[in-house]
Amino acid sequence: MSPLTHLLASWLHGIFGAAVITLLLTCFAKQRWQVALLSLALFHLHLLCDFVSSRGPSPEDLWPIFYFGPFDKDPMWVWKGQCRLDGWQNRIVCLMLFACSLRLAVTRGHSVVGVFNRRADAVFVGVLRGWWTAWQRWRGQA
Repeated sequence: MSPLTHLLASWLHGIFGAAVITLLLTCFAKQRWQVALLSLALFHLHLLCDFVSSRGPSPEDLWPIFYFGPFDKDPMWVWKGQCRLDGWQNRIVCLMLFACSLRLAVTRGHSVVGVFNRRADAVFVGVLRGWWTAWQRWRGQA
């Protein structure tokens, strides 16, 4: 494991990282308790995903999780059955999540683009809705 990877694994992939990220996100939130609980849940989901599928290119290049790091290296959680980070499993999950985010943008009328610019988001969602309508028409005629 490279020194940078080790630093990230020990500082940000454990309870210390969960506390720091939750604190940062809560500072910017209006509904602080909801954001705090959701960020803790999502952080631990991230750890679970890393535990299952964050191996490097070789089978020996595993991604350990030091839950109490950097203060304590025990317990160190590692699983020898980890999928590769660039493996087909992660690619399929990524494509499915991307498709879900596009579908949510069409149905709800806003997307992640709105974080940066609301007008650009309206254009983006309009284009997606146009494509979706064209797809529905094409399917109905086929």
